[in-house]
Amino acid sequence: MKWTSYPLARIGIFFIGGILMEPLLPDISTSTLLVICLLYFSLLFLAEKELNLPVIQSFLLLAFSFVFGLYVHEQKNQLIQNARLPDKYLKIQCIVEKDVVKKTKYKTIADVLYFHDERGDKINHKIRILLYFDIKDTIVQTYKKGDIIYVEGKINNIFNNTNPGAFDQQKFYKNKGILQQVFVKIGNHQFLGQNVNGYLTTNILNIRSFWNLAIQHFIKEPERRAIIKALLLGDQSEVENELFQSFSQTGAIHVLAVSGLHVGAVLYIFVLLFTSCKKRWIHIFFKPFLLTFFALSYVILTGASPSVIRAAIMFGMVIIGKEWFRNSNTINILFVSAIWMLLYDPYYIYDLSFQFSYLSLLSIILLQPQIKLWYIPVGKGTTYIWELISVSISAQILVFPLSMYYFNQFPVYFILSNIVAVPMAIFLVYGGFFIPLMFQLALDIGHTYAFLYSEVTGILIYFIQKIQHLPGALIKNVFIDFYQVLIWYVAIIYLLIYGVTKKSIHFYVFMGLVFLGSLPFYARDIHYIQQKGIFIYESKKGHIIDFVFGKTFLVLKHEGVSQQTEEFTASKNRLMHGAERLIDIRDSLNYSSLFFKKEKREINFCGLKIYVLAENRNVEIESSEVDYLLVGKGNKCKASFVLEYIKPDTIFLLSSVEKYKKESWQICAKENQIPLIDLTERGFYKIKAKEAWSN
Repeated sequence: MKWTSYPLARIGIFFIGGILMEPLLPDISTSTLLVICLLYFSLLFLAEKELNLPVIQSFLLLAFSFVFGLYVHEQKNQLIQNARLPDKYLKIQCIVEKDVVKKTKYKTIADVLYFHDERGDKINHKIRILLYFDIKDTIVQTYKKGDIIYVEGKINNIFNNTNPGAFDQQKFYKNKGILQQVFVKIGNHQFLGQNVNGYLTTNILNIRSFWNLAIQHFIKEPERRAIIKALLLGDQSEVENELFQSFSQTGAIHVLAVSGLHVGAVLYIFVLLFTSCKKRWIHIFFKPFLLTFFALSYVILTGASPSVIRAAIMFGMVIIGKEWFRNSNTINILFVSAIWMLLYDPYYIYDLSFQFSYLSLLSIILLQPQIKLWYIPVGKGTTYIWELISVSISAQILVFPLSMYYFNQFPVYFILSNIVAVPMAIFLVYGGFFIPLMFQLALDIGHTYAFLYSEVTGILIYFIQKIQHLPGALIKNVFIDFYQVLIWYVAIIYLLIYGVTKKSIHFYVFMGLVFLGSLPFYARDIHYIQQKGIFIYESKKGHIIDFVFGKTFLVLKHEGVSQQTEEFTASKNRLMHGAERLIDIRDSLNYSSLFFKKEKREINFCGLKIYVLAENRNVEIESSEVDYLLVGKGNKCKASFVLEYIKPDTIFLLSSVEKYKKESWQICAKENQIPLIDLTERGFYKIKAKEAWSN
């Protein structure tokens, strides 16, 4: 494998590097690009004069690719920032972009068409916003993708909570080009009509609706119907979280997201139609366009999610490249498709499905031919199974570090789950095309066919859940940082180099990097054993406080905080700090040890005295001098009354404190010259223990 054989891959790597580095570097002006272009084309002219300047030309081309990546990302960022809606109450007309999702509120994404300003003037505006509706607002359930709706409400920025490792909502939506949100009250929205699509799109969407109706008619079991809709229509809205986790924790989640596997399976049928044709001109002119048409139709049919669009583009470019340019190689074509998509929207680079799909495909192309040689099977069945195993192993190698970084877990039996899930998913995709046909023709055999089809789906679910519960099926709670990810990828690169050169030095470097990438695990474990301190989390539902002593976390939380809220708020930070033992103080009121004592509302922890005032009833206050007074949700004691008895060095107003109570606490704290920290503004807070705290 020669590096010079992949010029587009080199350009793509530097272009992607520029996009990723743009947030860390100063703004890149257009003049910088022009200077590099001028230098490059000047050297091209000099090269025609028989001057040998290929190295400098190559360097400038890669530099241009890197700077152009910076420029593209910067322009996209400026475009989104400049398109922000005014931070005020607005009346907006928009198109529903995503089907409505029901959680604690109804939620969807919409494309703004225009809004009315304070004078009532209509102002055209193009931007995406996040819409939230009250959970009791049942009208919202009728909204679907493509509906034009009227909404009114206050425009707000999307904010993050500050808890370490918590879901970064602001970054997540910014990477989708969304910076603002609207909380729409009941009665402040209205259906206006449907967006007018083209003839082809309208008919394909009608087929999708009919297909959905046929599935509803034939498949009665909710669990199986949810999987079938996910496989055939790309609709995961009915997949329960427990079932979703079964596929996720076994490494088979990719079969539920319509992507390369599904597009490839569908296009393979149409590719077979051309195998008997020997005329070259048909392969050059008709085959690429017909397959592109079928791919586009399938994209619309399955909901046009980014993953299926991306897969269709990749397959389309591979087909065109192979038919029009016989000597083209797949890696160059793969990078061309990535560059093309990132030129359209550089924020795609932050999409996890974009990262995983390209890395897994690149991993298969580079590694599967070598892994396939590990074993020479005998017989068609054994050969097919070994093909699946080699593809599964190769797909995981480049994805593994990123998967551990994002999800902190790794499915041990991913090979077994893919041997089961992949062929069954392909079978279900093919078989699913007959369901609407049976429904349309009203054949008696339709119910028998649907029953057998449903049973196959049930077998898939059964096997996945059995694999999930095998001993040691999931390596979880493994935290790695960004620098470890980089080290592991450099190690993989050296492993690839060793596979080509067979030079022992490359293998030794690989092993050294593996050792270096593993060292932080041991260093962090020592840190976890020595740590002491207090974590106060940001939570509107009520206080959540961890008293940390080594790997033991004593949890003090408000009675109104649910298990789900606690996990969402604190689980990632606990994972990052090696928590092995969680003790709920409410369930262990008499819990005491050498480092922790709780008497009424006063807590003595590692040399600190803390008074917690967060109860839904009147309490008797006893005189006490403490280091910290924590004021939370529900307490009925007046600030002036409390401070007559409690003498804290610092007051903490927790995020859950009602707004109307904050002002009185702020006034009293100022009058008594006591430092006050409002965690609504400050967010997550870490208190150092007087006895050694290791940062």
